[in-house]
Amino acid sequence: MVISAEMTGQRRDLDRYDRKRSAFAGIADFLQTGASSRQILSLGRIHPLDIHISPAGADTTVVVFHAALTGNGTALPVFAGARMLRPFSVNLIQVADPGLYAADDLEIGWFAGTRAHPIQEELVVVLRHLFEELGGTRKVFFGPSAGGYAALYYGSHFPDAVIVPVNPQTILERFNRDQQAAYCAAAWNAPPEEVWGTEVDADLRETFAGHNENDILYVQNERDPHLQEHMEPFLATLPPDRIEVLRGDWGRGHQAPPTEELSTILSKVLPRRG
Repeated sequence: MVISAEMTGQRRDLDRYDRKRSAFAGIADFLQTGASSRQILSLGRIHPLDIHISPAGADTTVVVFHAALTGNGTALPVFAGARMLRPFSVNLIQVADPGLYAADDLEIGWFAGTRAHPIQEELVVVLRHLFEELGGTRKVFFGPSAGGYAALYYGSHFPDAVIVPVNPQTILERFNRDQQAAYCAAAWNAPPEEVWGTEVDADLRETFAGHNENDILYVQNERDPHLQEHMEPFLATLPPDRIEVLRGDWGRGHQAPPTEELSTILSKVLPRRG
């Protein structure tokens, strides 16, 4: 199947990835596929959900969600985390944000999809299938910023998975208003007030509903306003016994630790090669 530029915008460029590609019209077709080789899986004709899988025969599978993009010229799909995870013996699932296909200038979509392709329920089913195909017993969800929101949201659907968010948004209505409005207009043809809580689960306090079945290693920059706007109100709703907060100073504003330091942080929850 060829997915046309009209269906995805002008930014889609899979040719830059030199690996097997498989496309599926819908979830029923996807659930018939295996996951025995390194490849890109694309689900849906409009605003497709692109996932890169790297099986390694490992007991641990890591799901990585990328952060918001920093410029409109970035080609899609984006798959993050491979360099950071090189020291570890893991199967890797890299998820690209399909909401970014809704407009050529979008930078953030929180992995919630679009009106043409809503994915919050679908991706849970997709990940469950991939976990079964890849095997192993341990699941780890990782993501920075918007990817941190996704890691917490999707990880919460898998009891006993480990979740490692970095400077995540947790309450989308508290994020930059212009970026909220840009995403909701392009992806849902509506303002945030008509999208959050109806079309999109947008408040992790409601997602977790005061309960937590995951081990969470919450990584937060001390000088990021997200500490007061997102971390503190979210964690205040959860029992603290399975949550470790790692706070550091990585610069003023919304700055994540460098890749090497993230690898060191992840060594707390991931097995190293050998």
